[in-house]
Parts: sequence; structure tokens; C-alpha cells
Amino acid sequence: MIRRKLPVDIVATMRLPRDPQKTLKLDLATLTWSAHNLGGLGRPHPALLDLLEIARTVHEFDRRQPKRTTGVRVRQVHVTMSLREPTLWTSAATSELSAVLRVQGNAEWVFDFTKRTAKATSADLVFARGELEKARPKKTTKQGQSVENVMLFSGGLDSTAGLATLMEQADKTLLVAYYARNRTKQQNIAKEMGFRRLVQIASNWTVSETAPRVGGQFMYRSFLFLALALLFADVTRAKSLFQFENGPLALAVEPLDLYRITRHAHPLVHRHLAGLFKILTGRTINLSNPFLNTTKGEAVKLLRSRLTRDQFRSIIALTESCWYLNSKIIVAGQPRKKNGEPCGACVPCLVRKAALGAHDTAAAIDFSNGGGRVTRDPVVRVHYESYSAFAERLLEKGLDVYDFMESVPAATRIALRDGGEMTPAEAFALYRRFAKEWTRTYT
Repeated sequence: MIRRKLPVDIVATMRLPRDPQKTLKLDLATLTWSAHNLGGLGRPHPALLDLLEIARTVHEFDRRQPKRTTGVRVRQVHVTMSLREPTLWTSAATSELSAVLRVQGNAEWVFDFTKRTAKATSADLVFARGELEKARPKKTTKQGQSVENVMLFSGGLDSTAGLATLMEQADKTLLVAYYARNRTKQQNIAKEMGFRRLVQIASNWTVSETAPRVGGQFMYRSFLFLALALLFADVTRAKSLFQFENGPLALAVEPLDLYRITRHAHPLVHRHLAGLFKILTGRTINLSNPFLNTTKGEAVKLLRSRLTRDQFRSIIALTESCWYLNSKIIVAGQPRKKNGEPCGACVPCLVRKAALGAHDTAAAIDFSNGGGRVTRDPVVRVHYESYSAFAERLLEKGLDVYDFMESVPAATRIALRDGGEMTPAEAFALYRRFAKEWTRTYT
């Protein structure tokens, strides 16, 4: 059987004049999806399958960019691809789509959509399976109760703490997870905390050997995760979609100008995606981050309050945070670590340690004990020193909310003004609480 190609053409205009354009050619016919526990959920909206493939296309482009540590920047990305329902992608819909990506990657995204001629892709075949299984007779169980909440679940510390806030609604909550190597850990965490409704999704794209090598900036990764969660929120007719991420990370205020912090759960990302969902489906969804005004330490405290001591330690050991977990390097320095061991020096590891203290899982290095030859490596210390200086500035006696707002990125200023999810004063207080967590751990 000859598989008909579904070409996706991407042209990126770069900010550096010496390398003005980069191209990437993909074929949606070589994108494969896999799903676990999908039965009984129903058939997804065609426009949301389109959104999912758009998000996966963006993610693949993102994976094939140089690492964020380089000076390579994208100014504009032009994507040409076919969709099932291109007529639903009005100027208002594409405007919301481009706005999401502008917030996440600080680049302009332009889309040209055409009508698809092929009958089905892997996404059609995999996600339609839920409709087929729904038709089978089954016994009435708690698993068959209606879904009121969909929660995006990563298996990280924040999303695991988020489970603690929904334990009384576990039977009416569907967890949606995108997994790589942590599928079993996600399952064990959910089961331990009483959540039996967990859908796990993965995908793989066979890409030409002539395509750029994978480096990865991962600025847009949560767009893919949220597109998945929106698909299931529509299928189940859920009223709310939750993405739990501690407020200092969600608001993405950089400790120094040289940082490019990901905006995975930024309030503007949620705002524009909720608007896009309404345009595509006609339904309103409450898309929110309940931890927006919560530090990671406060989220950990909440999780600890809902579990026994043994449960807490067991679950914490299953959560993963490290940027370099599946690598042998520590940041980008010469020191090495074991593959699968947290480095202890990347931003997620450092913030995690500040939240957990002595209850954190063991890492290759530990700045809280103040010793060791490896901790003196200047490359290994880069994030530790940047955030230590940031915490010190936040706790200066003369610093006020107006000074703080001068250092806030434009996207976050927009989110904080005009009666948004938080006020500037609340955001300032949040970051000062984070700074106190940091200094208690590391000074």
C-alpha cells in the first residue's frame, strides 16, 4: 500500500543576517501517535485534531533548532500545511494561534492552510479508537462517571502537587499526559494519589536525514501538551482544564536579561488558547493555572499535607524535574554524572531543591551543602549564581513593586495589568516569597 504524502513546509526567517532563512520539510503521513487508556472517551472534533497536528508540527520545528544557549534566534516562521477543516480556521482563529506562539517564542508565526485530500492520518486512526470502544457495552463503575475536569499531568513536582488539590474530585477528573521515558512513573504517581483516569499519549515523527539535527529550544513544548488536553476537554465536555505550574516559573521573569525562560503556563498562553478553543468549537473552557500565585515550596507544603510521610517520600522520588536527566553532563561544564541522575545545577533542579530542602532526591551536586570541587566549576555555577543574585535583589529593602515591574517581560506586564489573573503587587509578593525559599536553602 502506497501512503499518500501530506507535506508540511516550514520556512524560518532568522534574526542573524549571515543565515537569513532555514527550511524544514515534513510529511504528516510519517507522524505516528500512540495512546494508552483511550477507550470510552469518544471521537474528537476535526478542528482539534488539526490543532493537535499543528502543535506537533511546531514542536518538531522547535526540536530541530539550536539549543537556547546559542545566539541563533528566529524572527518569523511560515508554515504551509493541509487541514481537515480549514474553513474553521478563520482570521480570528489564526490570530489567536499566532498570539499563543508569539508569547511562547517571541517570533511571528504565519500559517497557510489548505483542504486535505487524504482520508486519514495516524491521529485519525488512534483517537477514533475511543469512539469504537465507547460503543462496546460495559459495566457502570466510578470510571464511567462524567468528566468535569481535565488536568494536564507531566509527572513533575508541580503537576503532582496539583493532584493534591483535586483528590476529592479524582473520579471526575481525567489526567492527560504526554510521555517519553516516564510512562510508568506517571502511572504510579496517579495510582498512588487515587486517580484512575489517566490517558497517556506519545508520538514519533520519521524525518528526512537531511533535516536539521535535533538540538532543541523547547519554547513551544507545552503548546503540544495543551492542544492534547483541549482535545480531551472537548471530547469529555469538561468544564475546566487545569495546568499546574508554580507562579515564578509561569510568569517567567528572568533573573538576568540573557535568560530565555520558557512560558509553558503563562497567563497569556492560557488566555489565547481558551479564545482559540471557543472559536473552533463554540464552547467556553475554563483554562487556568491554580498555582499561579503559589511558589514551588508552597505547592510542596500542600502536597505534604495530603500524604503520609512515607507516601510523600515515595511520590517525590518518582517525580522528575532535571533538564539534563537523560544526559551525562552537568549544565554544559566538564564534570559528568550518571545518565538518569538529576544534575542539581540546572534551574529546575535548583528551584526544586529550594522547595524540598533535605527531602529532595539525591542529585549529582548539591549547592546547599556548600562544598565539593565540582560546585566550583564556573559553568556549573552559572544558574546558581544568577538566581542567588536575583533573590538578593528581590529582598533588598528599598525595592518596591514599581522597581520590580521594570524588570518584568512585556508579555507578563500585559498579563498583570487591567484586571488580569494577578495584580503587580501580588506578583511582587510572590517573587519575594520565592526569594526567601531560595535564601533559606542556599545561604
